[in-house]
Amino acid sequence: MDSYTLTIVYLLIGGLAGFLGGLLGVGGGLVVVPALIFLFEFLELFPTSEYGGNVLVLFALGTSMASVIFTTTSSTISQLRRQNVEWNLISNWIVYLIVGAFSASFLIKIMPAQTIKLFLAVLILCVALIMLTGWIPTSKGKRASKPFAATVGTGAGLVSGMAAIGGGNIVVPTLVYFNTPILRAIAASSVSGMAISTFGSLGYVINGWTIDHPGTLGYIYLPALVPIAIANILFAPLGVRVAQHLKATILSKVFACFMLSVSMRLFYDVFFR
Repeated sequence: MDSYTLTIVYLLIGGLAGFLGGLLGVGGGLVVVPALIFLFEFLELFPTSEYGGNVLVLFALGTSMASVIFTTTSSTISQLRRQNVEWNLISNWIVYLIVGAFSASFLIKIMPAQTIKLFLAVLILCVALIMLTGWIPTSKGKRASKPFAATVGTGAGLVSGMAAIGGGNIVVPTLVYFNTPILRAIAASSVSGMAISTFGSLGYVINGWTIDHPGTLGYIYLPALVPIAIANILFAPLGVRVAQHLKATILSKVFACFMLSVSMRLFYDVFFR
């Protein structure tokens, strides 16, 4: 596949991730990570014989994590302009989310590729089932304790960093559970996502620093990152506009079915290949 065709493929991946993110509010990493894993395997871009068993998956994760920086920064600026950001709320979680996200790449680096794929398959399956059922947590009506915030925040950052997502699928339901209005929860998720993606990407850069491959910065593959990030930013607003004219519940279930198929493909790779 020549470089021009490959760039178009990356643009399509980023555009789809941005459009679905704006349309349904799902993390773009849920699209970008499996797409890059399948594409890198098809291209034999990071052969196991040369780079090791899990390096290809790590590049998919690192590249996706870096692309999230651009989308969450754009979302954060928008939320700040609307004055939806409640800094007192964010301060209770942000440090723990950062610690978890930064630590993720150190942990996932020592995991076999098949274990990482299994983790991603289970996570995507859970998100798909939540979208299919329309599950929303019931508000508990009181503030999270510091030990709870530390535990859940670090865990959420860790999972987000390992899956290369901004964390909205975890942060928003958690904040809603503790009686945070949905708009405030989404705003907090945007700011948290920017922190998670920035420090998560830093971890992937540090852990992959010794990798010798053209166009890489640690475990971030720049020829894929640039078009994915550009398309993501351009198509996210389009998704938001389309969502205003279509029934989100139907589209959400359609996307959930697509995510189920992606999850099943990853399960197939783990157990039958």
